[in-house]
Amino acid sequence: MKTIRILFQKLALVVYVAICMASCSNKSEYRCILVTRNYTDRDIYIDYTLNDNSTQIVKSDELYGIDLGYVDREDGEDYPSVFDISQKLQHIKIYRKISDSVQYLPKHCYDEADDLPIIFDYFMGIYEAKYFLGVTDEMFSE
Repeated sequence: MKTIRILFQKLALVVYVAICMASCSNKSEYRCILVTRNYTDRDIYIDYTLNDNSTQIVKSDELYGIDLGYVDREDGEDYPSVFDISQKLQHIKIYRKISDSVQYLPKHCYDEADDLPIIFDYFMGIYEAKYFLGVTDEMFSE
């Protein structure tokens, strides 16, 4: 019984050291997420082809987060690369259906990472960057 306890203590120490080493490395990643809030009176549709082809329906006054994937982060960088995020945003289409027509949200509303509010978080060597997009009726008429 004592041997098993010592074995578990050693295993726990190895796991702890591995986590500490991963957290303290010079290179880590940003996990990037686009959080969309529907401020319109209609459902909006979000098509994205990042990891798979998928369409999500977002009801009025709901939030939906799209995982944009990971972007490398070198030590000293405060933000993910604007170029990398903008490239990922090109794989997203946002639209709504009105009667028999489809009305697309203009790309300029969400194609530049610099234009979106960002919130950062950090957990165990992974920096999380959440980009926020509030979709309004006025945006569809731009």
